[in-house]
Formats: sequence, C-alpha cells, structure tokens
Amino acid sequence: MSVFGSLRHRTVVGRRVLAVAGAAVVVAAGCSGATGSDGSPTESAASTTVAMLPDETRPGEYPAREDGVAEYAGDASLAVVQYNAGSDGQATEAVSSKATEVVEFLAGEILAGRPDVIAVQEVCESQIVLLAELLAAEDFAVDYEFGPGEDIEGAAEACGALAGRDVPAEQARSGLAVLVRAPMVSAFRYHDVPGDESTVTRAVCAHTARPTTVQACVTRLADGAAGDEQLGQLSEQWQLEAPMLPTIVVGDLGVEPSAERLSSLYSSPVGDGVFHEVGMCGAAEPAAACPSPARQGAWTWEGGADRLKTDYVFVDAGHFAAEVASRVVVDGGECGGLACSDHRLLWGWVSLRVAPDASGTQCDHVVMTAADFPADVFVREGEVPCFEATRIMQDYYLRLAAGAAPGMGGGGPVEVGTWMCSSGPATAPGTTCVREDGVRTEAVIWP
Repeated sequence: MSVFGSLRHRTVVGRRVLAVAGAAVVVAAGCSGATGSDGSPTESAASTTVAMLPDETRPGEYPAREDGVAEYAGDASLAVVQYNAGSDGQATEAVSSKATEVVEFLAGEILAGRPDVIAVQEVCESQIVLLAELLAAEDFAVDYEFGPGEDIEGAAEACGALAGRDVPAEQARSGLAVLVRAPMVSAFRYHDVPGDESTVTRAVCAHTARPTTVQACVTRLADGAAGDEQLGQLSEQWQLEAPMLPTIVVGDLGVEPSAERLSSLYSSPVGDGVFHEVGMCGAAEPAAACPSPARQGAWTWEGGADRLKTDYVFVDAGHFAAEVASRVVVDGGECGGLACSDHRLLWGWVSLRVAPDASGTQCDHVVMTAADFPADVFVREGEVPCFEATRIMQDYYLRLAAGAAPGMGGGGPVEVGTWMCSSGPATAPGTTCVREDGVRTEAVIWP
C-alpha cells in the first residue's frame, strides 16, 4: 500500500474543514546540512571571524523591501523564508524550555526581512500563535495554517509549557505551518490517510491575497524510503501539468541538491521538473543575472561532522522569473543557552512574471458552483490574471457549500481575501466578485 494510504486533500475555509476532490501541488520535508556553494568545506557558523560565502548573511542583513505590494502590475518581487525550528532532528527539542526564545528569534528576523511567505517545521502550534501575535504587535499581520505532525512522546506537554502563557489544549501539538501576509484567502492540507484532525499532516498549503493569488506550500516527509515515495507521489501531481496557480514549494527535504529524487523538481537544464530553486543562480541579490544555473546553495543543516543543504524554496517556472536569489543566515542565535535550531534560516527572493487578463476575457478554467453546476468565469472590469479570478470564484463557492451565506443559488456578500462576492436571484448573470480596487469578475452558470 502507498505510504500515503489514500492521500487526502482538505480545504480550509474560514477554519471550517471540508474534504474536496482533487489535489494540486505541494512539498518540502524533513530534516538534516555541509559544504559551501562552491563545494568546499565551510568554517563554523558560530565563528564571528569566518569569511562568509556570497550567499551567506548575518541576522537582519536583508535587502530593503517595500512593505507589501499595494497594486499588482504583473511583476512583483516576493520574499520567502524557510526555517526548521527543531534541534538534532527531534521535535521534542524544538519544544523544550527554549521554545519562547526560538519564536522571539524568528520574529526578529521576519520583521527585518518582511517576507511574504514563512514556512516552519518541527514547531508547536502554540509557538506559531505566539509568533503571529508578536508580528501583529509590530504592525506585520500574518495568517497561518497549521498541520499536526507525528505523535511524538512528550510533545503535548512541552508545547503547552511556553513561558508566561496559558496554552489551550488544542494548541499543544507539534507539526508544521505556513504563514502568509494577511489576509489569507484559503488553505488546505495533505494527510497520510483518511481520518480526523489528528491524522499526520504531510503538507500544508495557503492561497495568498497579495500581490495576487499565489499557492504557497510547506511539507514534512517521513525519513528514508517512505519519504522518497511521498515526494514521488507529490512530484507526480505537479508534473501532470504545469501549475495553474503561481506555486511556491518550501521545506526541509532531507537530501542534498544533487540527490536524484530532486530531479523531478529542478527545472531545466539541471533537472526535468518545473521549478526554479532559489539557490540555483548562486546569487544573493534579488535581481541578479543567472547565467549558469546549478544545483547549489550554502549549507542549511549541521549534524555532527555533516553540513548539508537540505532546505529549499522552489517556485514554478511558468509564473516566476529564472533569476532567483537566496541567503542563509550564518548566526542562528542562542535560545535557553542552546542553539535555537540545528538548521539555518534560508531566505529566497523571487519575481512573479505574469500578465493580467484584460476586461472582457473569458477564462479557460471552469469552476464548480456550490450546487455542483459548472460555470465560466469572465473578467468584466479592470485587469486581473485569470488564475486569480477563477481561484477566488472557486473559493467563494466552497464557502457557500460550507454554509457561509444563505440564499437561493448562493448568497452573500462573502469576503474572499481582498474580494467581496455575492450571487443569487438578484444578481445577474450568476455571481459577481469585486476586488478592493474595483476590479470585477463574473461567473456564468452553464444552461
């Protein structure tokens, strides 16, 4: 039997969870970091006198960024940060007495670099809640989706013991999380087997609202052969066709860039997949040229004598430019007298390159209404990519199916990210969604 059992794709709508047909994208996993990007051994990351490689940086030393993208113009720079918050590959270490300090360290780096997507593994949900609160206090609002991981002995007790906090029982669990700049449009999870919310989560994905609809996924895979099979199944889903939505795949994959199983992810000329990885160009600056892409990058994990790059940020080649950049933070700080993690923070900078569709465009993809009738989507006023128009419309219908609004044939208004959607007898030709900047789309149900 497949290690995934029956792979389950669950969509989260307003914290409601409903099983839906189909699957889309995902991946990033498990644990383990040791040579530099040029293949030579590097000095200890703890040393303050070491000469850093071009793609290494000190905490807080990130490229200056505008705080968010106010208006989408078809070309936007996105920042992504990946962090395995564990130590020695054990989630129980990540949730020890240093748990609060780990969150404070990560919050400080996020506020310095102001990423659009944040991926964290081997972490407590209580830590993610604290992280979101610390960021909100500094006017950096994020939404998150958490997926419970393996049932590790002692994790519940440790996750409920954050200093100075009364942690609800439902937050006292370890796993993985994806956070995006608020508002999050929707989120979904992939589980090993059918089951309730305690089932092990292998991946968590979120749909962003700004600068457009981007699908951001993080995963934590099993070790060894089981992880190989899981990655193979997930990769196969991506290869069925290029992702319809701009897709970001983040996590600790547990293997070096040269590993054969990553060939299904890396884009040509270094693989046969559809994704660029942020270390491929060997560049530390966001708009640097990429004359010789390669499977490379500074090490991200240290275990004994080993230092390996096992953390990755992949973006699909159909929607993002080939020019990518990354930096690894050389000083991970101390938390409770210990290293905050045996992983180093990985930052990636990518450029979204898509053209918005003009007013009057009929989009290619059909959506299914709350009553399971097919509907065509049109851009009626302004410009917006069809992938955003159809995704927002589909999420609206999922909300209706979950009881978000009453009314014959639909209802509303219902807020979906930065859009407001409504449908019903008084709304022609079926459903209308209006974005905060006045862009309008419509869905016409097939006769």
